[in-house]
Amino acid sequence: MALIGKHEVDIELKTPADKLWSLVKEFTFLCPKIFPDIYHSIEVLEGDGRSAGSLRRITLAASGEGLMQMPVVKSRIEAVDEETKTICYRMVEGDILKSFKSFVDKVVVKEKDGGGSVVSYSSEYEKLSEDTPNPDHVKDFTIGFFHKFDAYLEGESKN
Repeated sequence: MALIGKHEVDIELKTPADKLWSLVKEFTFLCPKIFPDIYHSIEVLEGDGRSAGSLRRITLAASGEGLMQMPVVKSRIEAVDEETKTICYRMVEGDILKSFKSFVDKVVVKEKDGGGSVVSYSSEYEKLSEDTPNPDHVKDFTIGFFHKFDAYLEGESKN
């Protein structure tokens, strides 16, 4: 079994890419307000919470959607590219690093032909041991999160 792995998935959404991207950049501030059942809090420890170098402490709520084995994580935003609507962030502390030497997520928001958007999500990770299972729960959580986010935005546009 390989210690280094990668997940990649495309998630098709109804929300236009520009609108989705503007809100993805506000994840730090929006998610605890609109999804308190998932995110207990997101604290900015360094930076502005939106740009490269920002350090955030993310605390999941009790219902953390399958991620309760890692209820608190610190992540550092490593890169934000406005032109390609890309954000990358690295887990730097927390329960996830009890099983993984490194864990880096990347989100790219693209226009979908015919309207809406496609979120290309990937994570690259290195396990601490061969016994560590693949982090499928993180990928599944992310897919579910973006669908919830899309449904929330759709509901907001109807109001």
